[in-house]
Amino acid sequence: MVRRNKLLARLDAVAGQVPLIVLAAPAGYGKTTALRQWAAAGDRPLAWVSLDASDDDPARLAGHLAAALQAVPAPAATADQLALIPATEPATAPGRLLRALRELREPALLVLDDVQNVLSPESVALVRGVIESGNPHGLQVAVASRSRHALALTGLRTGIRHAELGREELRFSEAESRQLFATGPRWEPDTVRAVQRRTEGWVAGIFLAALAGRQDSRDHPGAGSAATIAGDDVFIADYFRDELLATEAPESVRFLLRTSALEQMSGPLCDALLDRSGSAVRLADAERRGLFVVPLDREGEWYRYHRLFREMLLSELRRREPGEEIRLHRRAAAWYEREGRPEPAITHALAGGDELTAARMINGLSRDLPSGARLARVRGWLGRLDDDTLVACPPVAVTAGWIWALSGDPVRAQSSLLLAEKAKVAGGLPDGSSSLESAVATFTALSCPLGVDRMVKDARTAVRLELPGSPWRSTALAALGVAHVLTGQPEPAVKELTAAAEPGHDGQRLAAALAHAELAMLTLEQGERGAEAHAQASLDLVESGELRESVLAMLTYAVGAWVAARRSDVEGARRLAGAAQRLGADPSPAAFPWLGAQVAVVLGRVSLELGDPVAARMRVDEARQYLSRLLTDGILQARVEDLAERLSRHDGRALASTAMSLTAAEVRVLQLLPTHLSLGEIADELHVSRNTVKTQVAATYRKLGAGTRTAAVERGRELGLLPA
Repeated sequence: MVRRNKLLARLDAVAGQVPLIVLAAPAGYGKTTALRQWAAAGDRPLAWVSLDASDDDPARLAGHLAAALQAVPAPAATADQLALIPATEPATAPGRLLRALRELREPALLVLDDVQNVLSPESVALVRGVIESGNPHGLQVAVASRSRHALALTGLRTGIRHAELGREELRFSEAESRQLFATGPRWEPDTVRAVQRRTEGWVAGIFLAALAGRQDSRDHPGAGSAATIAGDDVFIADYFRDELLATEAPESVRFLLRTSALEQMSGPLCDALLDRSGSAVRLADAERRGLFVVPLDREGEWYRYHRLFREMLLSELRRREPGEEIRLHRRAAAWYEREGRPEPAITHALAGGDELTAARMINGLSRDLPSGARLARVRGWLGRLDDDTLVACPPVAVTAGWIWALSGDPVRAQSSLLLAEKAKVAGGLPDGSSSLESAVATFTALSCPLGVDRMVKDARTAVRLELPGSPWRSTALAALGVAHVLTGQPEPAVKELTAAAEPGHDGQRLAAALAHAELAMLTLEQGERGAEAHAQASLDLVESGELRESVLAMLTYAVGAWVAARRSDVEGARRLAGAAQRLGADPSPAAFPWLGAQVAVVLGRVSLELGDPVAARMRVDEARQYLSRLLTDGILQARVEDLAERLSRHDGRALASTAMSLTAAEVRVLQLLPTHLSLGEIADELHVSRNTVKTQVAATYRKLGAGTRTAAVERGRELGLLPA
């Protein structure tokens, strides 16, 4: 048995402060065990009463309480009164019990277990009377109940204070779970952690999972994985059925089963789901009675089922009413959509097999090209749509192309675009695009699958088709501006990028940020003023528009780093360059190779500004990798080679500086390295010791940046220190 030291310490801490302690949580949270451990650790006399349905009769309840209280020291007359109460006239038994309690003089503990079984107003009033009567003389009452409302605690007489411990205080901690699992076969920490997470610390669930794991370990030696121990739900499901469902009325069971299709529940949602009214009252009642219903707010509007309880209910629903779950999910999707909550609506539509409805809502939710966590959610939804759905709903196929591209998956992006091109849709699209043709052209232009030269043609088509007022026109203009940049046409590039950078629709922040970043890069390359303003405008759009995780923001951070490096802000340059590199790693610009090459060149320039040729050389290699993915690369190849040439000149200057630091003795050693002479023979030739030559050779290698004799000779020839 796990000793709950932390919980016992909590009970000890409140014991001296309040006359009433209430442990209220659903079945299996270890309320009884905790109270027994706490009582056994103390030295007060103990009276323990486990209540059942018969205690709804106040006279029987008075008799049970009196019998238990005989274990508490009391004056002889009081003890005699308590002994007589079980045989007393039923009408007078409760009153005689309360009078006897007032005569108790010694500190004692009275535990009332399973108080939720006391339902009649008369018995509840008697229990409350016991609490209030025992207070002045040191009788402390500890109550365990599945329902926190069983005693209507707010109605206690003024001055009766109480401490309440609920499921959060009673749940097992991970340390307690490890203590329990330590008594059986050896379990890996990840296994215990998985059980802890899945059971939410529910004590009985952890015990049952451990029991199932031990049995499986006996049957299959070496078992003990998270899948084995947390996946065997037979014991847990049986517990829920026997302890909870078996005692519920058929109508209540039906309510529990059907609402288990929901991850979160409210009265109006359940009403819509079940085509009935009064669900809010049922939810509140289920929570009050300890049916593993977890409130999600203080107002009592939203609830959820405990994870394991919901799993059991869903299993029962599928067994008893096959096909009903699909209908329930579709009703939930319709309710959430009416309420203006598309994300849960999409989740339920997909669970209900209504892909077209889900696709329509996904498209509406993705118009602003999400990033970060939202991008991951949308990607998860799209992954559940098949090709037929995308063909039937071509706007979503275009959206899928954007989502996969922004996620760094060019293959799926282009596959989605091909599906969109198969369809024929007349007129504008729900996302605001002027036509399907324009939507395809805009995405094709920016993703550049056919090379930089074709990018100009696609972008011009997009600008022609995306009419003024279209929310995608700025993106089309940005694509055309980028295409002009990549084909070496700065003047038309500036015109289109300036138009794209103007404030527009909410969904065009990303296009405007990209346009400002391109303008900043052009200005930096041409050595003109204004780069800092464009870089800052781009950064402001990215930071204020929650676009920090978008791969298209890479250039924003890269040009920001370049500007910072130019003004000798080393820390700022490194921070912004790091942000660009992070986006390059995840989600990756693989679907936008022109962007990857541009950013690599800019970051290479930043590295040179910061005096880091090693990093600059890595950026050159990255840029060449991106160029290899383009069918035609416009002026990008020239930009990369320009960076490589700058790096070469930097290396040359560095080598020349290094050569100046060579001593005359080191130059003499260097001049003998091209010969066949060994180090010993060189020492003899120069009339110095072998150790001296070794030291001079090592210094020469270091100063020339060479790791071998051959490399040192090559560097010496490059610097004119040796004949060619």
